Amino acid sequence: MSSGNLTVLQKLNSAFEDNLDEKVYNDAEEVIRNFLTPNPERVYNVDYTQNTYSFLSNYLRYAIEDRRLNPNNLLAYVVKHANNYIGLYLIGMLVRSGANVNVYVNTKLYGNIHILAALAVRQEGPDPYFADICVLLRMLGSD
Repeated sequence: MSSGNLTVLQKLNSAFEDNLDEKVYNDAEEVIRNFLTPNPERVYNVDYTQNTYSFLSNYLRYAIEDRRLNPNNLLAYVVKHANNYIGLYLIGMLVRSGANVNVYVNTKLYGNIHILAALAVRQEGPDPYFADICVLLRMLGSD
């Protein structure tokens, strides 16, 4: 694991230990954003181990089971930042952990909107994972 990603995960862990809920959510979004970069090969290049994704998913699962993170909030973060196939795995894991696929997301520009609408307006220009995420959410019951 690269030192940069290790630092980000350590920040998330320290926020958990200090019981700072707002900081936990901010750091969780930062970790998710770093792991869901547009270049999925980055996760498995020389700077990472094969267990990086597994470590992140297990850490998030533990945080959900310990009731430290709300799976609905994490689902909103993943949908917002998913730019590689790992995001699809995280969406499935979060739904299996109890996330609601019909959650409403608060956005700066549009206010409170459905997660499918948030997916549609998440970025300008071509969105290569839009169809995949949309189909997955629809298969999981979002409407």
